[in-house]
Amino acid sequence: MFNKNYLFHKNLNYLHLHYYLLPTAYCLLLTAYCLLPTALSAGILESYTYGEPNFIISAHSLGMGGTFIAVDISSNPASFSYLNSTLLSIGFESNLQGERRSKKAFDSFDNTIGDVTISDNGFLFLTPTPFVLAYPFTFANMAIQIAPKYNFDYRYERIVRDDFYVKIKDIYEECDGKLWSYSAVFARQFGSIGAGIRYDYINGRIRCEKTEDYVDPEIESYYEFYRTDWSGWNMSLGLNMDIGWRLRLAAFYDMGGKIERTHPLASPEALGYPVDNLDYPQTFGFGIRYRPANQFPATLNIDILYTGWEDLELNNTFNPFPLDSSLSLNNTISYHLGVEHLFSPETKLRFGFAYIPSYLDKSIATAKFTFGCGFLLSGFEMDIGTAISRRLFNGEDVPTDMDKELFFEELGITILTTLTRHF
Repeated sequence: MFNKNYLFHKNLNYLHLHYYLLPTAYCLLLTAYCLLPTALSAGILESYTYGEPNFIISAHSLGMGGTFIAVDISSNPASFSYLNSTLLSIGFESNLQGERRSKKAFDSFDNTIGDVTISDNGFLFLTPTPFVLAYPFTFANMAIQIAPKYNFDYRYERIVRDDFYVKIKDIYEECDGKLWSYSAVFARQFGSIGAGIRYDYINGRIRCEKTEDYVDPEIESYYEFYRTDWSGWNMSLGLNMDIGWRLRLAAFYDMGGKIERTHPLASPEALGYPVDNLDYPQTFGFGIRYRPANQFPATLNIDILYTGWEDLELNNTFNPFPLDSSLSLNNTISYHLGVEHLFSPETKLRFGFAYIPSYLDKSIATAKFTFGCGFLLSGFEMDIGTAISRRLFNGEDVPTDMDKELFFEELGITILTTLTRHF
């Protein structure tokens, strides 16, 4: 006999199964898509000057537009004040960077006939971090962190040809290295208020080289190499305040790294004093986390970051970088927005947006679209965050010795995976 109740319950179980599995499958498909080498990203302006500051140490933060001030376990030291168990988190980042350079083409009457691409590059950079270990003591919560603080990775290749498409020379540029932050965090909760302080020891080595190999053996090839060792310290403060369960207000302050740069390949007799001091500017941030009433539990994060780049100080200047001269920097305000949806106790989906101006010119800015997901797997929290970025600028917009006729297009994909376990 046909059992209608059996069929109804079977279909109901089928729907429940798809309710839990579809968001997970969707997120895995998005992640697999982003692993394909389609759009890439680069940053020549930061790589040859003062690096790209990094406040993101979790895939959770990256997937939500880079918001971190009011979210859990982040660069804001106050986030550790709510910890109630031992936490271990490790991560791995892959960054696909690309850059396209083009210039206007003219006919014999000096009429513009379009743009000509002179180089199109893409490179992959891998970083086995961040690392976080935290433990809640009676008097305060403590944590240690290892993560990149400033990023200088950049590569460029070009084959130069004459008007008859005959190869003249090969150009290769590379600047690689990161300044690593080895941090100790102290945080404590005072009722609905959480406060924290983080001390960073900063260390790293930056290498920059440029090669021009000519096909004509009578023309001498050009090679230039610089290396600098960076070391210093930094400190940041954080404060969180919960106004009920739905709303959290947070503040963040980073005093800016105090760095000493040593140039071991320099000759004091020939090139002057081979050590200089670099004081990075202060950063102030304000964040909001809001949980609206929604059919699917959701969280909205908003961050605003102000960095006073005009206050950057460089003393005893020894100039090893092609663009690192007496630059006129601009203060920046970046905006970050992120949303997280809880589809099931085991599955979270995230997306966001960020607008980040360049400290070299106010008209140059990076737009980032982000998305990510989180899973619970056998007691582990697995988070995946992806950012797709784009930036356009002309050589004439940059206060450096770049070719003023060039047009730059930078595209990028950053994928960060973190695995967290509470004990």
